[in-house]
Amino acid sequence: MIPRRLQLPKVPAPALRVILLLTLLIVIGSRSCSKLQGIRNGYKDVLSVEAGKEDASEKATSSGIMKQGEVFQSWSVLILAGIIAISVSTKIHRTPAVSWIYLLLGPAATFLVFSLNTGWVLTKRHTYLAAKNNFSNLDDLISLLALQWDLFFYAVVCVSLFASWFLFLIVLGKIEPFEQPRGA
Repeated sequence: MIPRRLQLPKVPAPALRVILLLTLLIVIGSRSCSKLQGIRNGYKDVLSVEAGKEDASEKATSSGIMKQGEVFQSWSVLILAGIIAISVSTKIHRTPAVSWIYLLLGPAATFLVFSLNTGWVLTKRHTYLAAKNNFSNLDDLISLLALQWDLFFYAVVCVSLFASWFLFLIVLGKIEPFEQPRGA
């Protein structure tokens, strides 16, 4: 038995969930910001190139990178809207320990917000390179797209775990995937 003075105070479950959620959000946000800032600090200045003298393959590659970034942004907005809809919904299936699984939506939303921010920075960098008409430094765009992909992937993992929890409980028969008819 642990002496009373060495025991940790009991923290109510809702307070513990809030503390855990805030900790996750702060850690994820600060790590995402630092990675993005690291890429931005490594930008190399480029010289302007006359129209018609740019490398066509580099220009085409940069356009492809931008299209991929736009796809991630579109999906991020869609998934973020879904998370918001789930979070504010008044219709919740009665399930055991469901409040803990909702913790996954916080990190998922944070990853998506920073994925969107990285996409915005990618667009700004591409616009700068287009204004200079010099796409010789594709490393910046590739690094930004890779970070955007990583953040998007982590968000999808969180959302998938959240959905898998409900699917698992449906398969076990713990929750009904449909609403019971009135008077039944």
